[in-house]
Amino acid sequence: MKTRTLTTITVAATVIAATAVPAGESKPVLKQIGRPAEFVDAIQYRPFSEEYIVTKRSAVFRVPAKNVEYARSVKPGDLDSAVRARNAAVLERIRKKHRGLGWDTVALRHLVPIYISKKQPGLAINAFEDLRDRTTAIPTDLYRQYLDALKAAGKNATLQEELENLMSTGPRDLAAMANIMRGDMLMKEGQVRLALVDGYLRTAVLFRNVKDQRRETLEKTIAALEQLHDRRAEKFRQQLKREFPDSTT
Repeated sequence: MKTRTLTTITVAATVIAATAVPAGESKPVLKQIGRPAEFVDAIQYRPFSEEYIVTKRSAVFRVPAKNVEYARSVKPGDLDSAVRARNAAVLERIRKKHRGLGWDTVALRHLVPIYISKKQPGLAINAFEDLRDRTTAIPTDLYRQYLDALKAAGKNATLQEELENLMSTGPRDLAAMANIMRGDMLMKEGQVRLALVDGYLRTAVLFRNVKDQRRETLEKTIAALEQLHDRRAEKFRQQLKREFPDSTT
């Protein structure tokens, strides 16, 4: 099975470290490993040769991608309006034109939910997998949308592989989410006890500190226990009330 090293996005994190970029947006920025970030006159990424073609003070030179910490072109003028309008066509153009230059991943992050909302799971899958090839900083909610797209597209084998990969090697928030989704799949198949043990209860016990998934975990644990007429449901209901006083479950 193919495995990946995954990280989750941090607050205010972007493709590039904004604090390390020279002030201003008037020129492209290049940050080579071990060197300070610098403005350049022009920059282009060539994916086939995996290198950047850089122009600075009329000199043109090549920089292997492996030596580049990040590179950013000037922000596309139509990016913000395309995001607000959820304009997939414009975002796709930015994705292609600014490949390897920062704004491609920004466009891809917005394209995934747009295609999900348009009920185009195949395009959502393509956008997410392209994004994942370019950065490991993937928000948990975006990863969940990708998994939902795999389910909607009927790619069950890929979905199962992704869940197993996340459960075994993913960071804790993604591993918790994957365990919950596994429970959901088993519940849909009518395997309530297996959904409880291998999905919800496992998450409730082993991932109790993952707050983003905690409420959903407890609610689904309670629902499964009630279906099985298991008296432990009341114990978890009290736990839910303590952690989430506004709960009506």
